[in-house]
Amino acid sequence: MASMIKEKVVSAATGTSSTEKAKLDASGEDKTKNFRLRITAGPTYDKSLQRIVTVNSPEPHPVSDNVAVSLRIRDYTGLPSASPATVPEYFDLPQHSKDTFSVAFAFTPPKDIPASNLYFGIDTGHNPVRKFGIPKSLINTAFKIVKEFIDPSLSCDAGVDEPWVRGPVVAGATTTLCVGDRSGAASPTPPPTAAETAPASSPHLSPNPNATTTTSSSSPPSRPTSSPSASRSPSPPTSSAHDLSTLSFPDPNLLVEGAVSPEAQAHRKANSLPSDAGKRRKHLNSERNREKFVLQKGRKYFFDFSNGYIDWKAYALKLPGFSVPVLKYLGNGDGAKQGGSGSHKVRFFLKDVVTEEVYFVIMCTLLTGEDLRVALEEDGKGR
Repeated sequence: MASMIKEKVVSAATGTSSTEKAKLDASGEDKTKNFRLRITAGPTYDKSLQRIVTVNSPEPHPVSDNVAVSLRIRDYTGLPSASPATVPEYFDLPQHSKDTFSVAFAFTPPKDIPASNLYFGIDTGHNPVRKFGIPKSLINTAFKIVKEFIDPSLSCDAGVDEPWVRGPVVAGATTTLCVGDRSGAASPTPPPTAAETAPASSPHLSPNPNATTTTSSSSPPSRPTSSPSASRSPSPPTSSAHDLSTLSFPDPNLLVEGAVSPEAQAHRKANSLPSDAGKRRKHLNSERNREKFVLQKGRKYFFDFSNGYIDWKAYALKLPGFSVPVLKYLGNGDGAKQGGSGSHKVRFFLKDVVTEEVYFVIMCTLLTGEDLRVALEEDGKGR
């Protein structure tokens, strides 16, 4: 079954066509020069509420009183042009060495939300099958690969006007969950003693003690590189090796599986959440287990969705063993198949699928043509 699915995807992607080949037009010119990525974020799908995100910034991007987001992309070349090219203190970590991007967010539920209701996913602002002629069979078979080999929690509908892929945010195969403290809640335990802060105790509260270690990394000379010294987040407190409650999002220490304090760890334990990310995902892949877990009003939860399945430089989907070159279907940036703007958009979202309440929408727009010209003018004025 697996080999059949892979064969179909490779065939739909024209077999021997590589991502590099798809980047070239008929004259051999690099088509990527006709496209630039711009990312915005807002509390809803309303474009008027979207604000440009500075990718790779050490500062969080506030979306609402309940949400802040942080976007990291390796070797970023999009807009705004002042964005750092990369984030060594994140991508140099062993667990992120093969990742190409991260969508991290700090979420404080405004009310108690059953984990079975809260979904994170991706959709589009148009139907790529109709707008660009991307084969529906390619989308369907690619999703089968993703669901079978990467994330069994996902569901998909490629036939609607705005196709989507989504899954329970607490069960995502490439998402970490770090539980924060609850606003106004008193800690049920006293501050840890020196013995309790020894490395051998409660390792799940500091799942990545080396997260603040930064190794040397070269970046494209045209862009700055985010550095630990530029971050507003303080270093991990020395008084307690396992108390992360003084750190500020999006510090990499908060974007690992675990909890920020003994009180937060007690919340994990009370909800039977394993400290290991893989075991927690497996546990919450069960609808029954998700229904028992309630994200508490006023408690902060840190999520990090990161992987290497999107090549943001070549604009390609990189699934295990092969790539699906999106540029092959977008032409040379001279407009869509049906006319009009050739800009392509995908959107990350967090929503309650029962109440339909949306908590954030991140729009990743691949600009081209007139859209790109206007965006470059605006970017120039902002410098």
